[in-house]
Amino acid sequence: MEHLLLLSAAIINDASNALIMLANSVLGSSENSLKMVKSIVNDLGINSSIAENITGEPVEGRLQKLTLDNLFMIGNLLFTNCPAVRNMLSLSSYTFKDSIYRTKSNLYDYGLITHGLFYGVNDSISIVRSKINGETYITVALGVRSAFHRDAMIYQTLSKIMNSDIQKTKLENIRKIRKSTYKIIY
Repeated sequence: MEHLLLLSAAIINDASNALIMLANSVLGSSENSLKMVKSIVNDLGINSSIAENITGEPVEGRLQKLTLDNLFMIGNLLFTNCPAVRNMLSLSSYTFKDSIYRTKSNLYDYGLITHGLFYGVNDSISIVRSKINGETYITVALGVRSAFHRDAMIYQTLSKIMNSDIQKTKLENIRKIRKSTYKIIY
């Protein structure tokens, strides 16, 4: 139960300390957790420079290179292969010791997303899942200025899908990934 509370705190409240406590509790140390993360990143064929620490925060003196493709791949795995994490990513708030913690996003409230992971400096990184007209979409954002800017970008992208602008997108810009997910490249 303690592990689920720590994971919830890390996911919903963007709590780096909760991630470190979870790593120490489950795998014995942050170093062991980082080794596991690096192994997973390696297995996925993702640039290993994205795994410099377990919190996702910048590391002084080290270049961390994260791409939209990396985020999309991670999101696809989180939303399809990890049911416990997926369930947590569907929560926009949680209660701990009589306090309510909310994600820094209005996208849940407006029904635009069903799941979301928001993290990084100024919440500049996000992976969200939406269900629109029976289709599942994964949208990623990277390098945004603020949570407001991030939500605005995601809203704009999802609005194009909801307003059928997707049909106006050139066919060669839509790449089918595995049989269920589409990625639109602008």
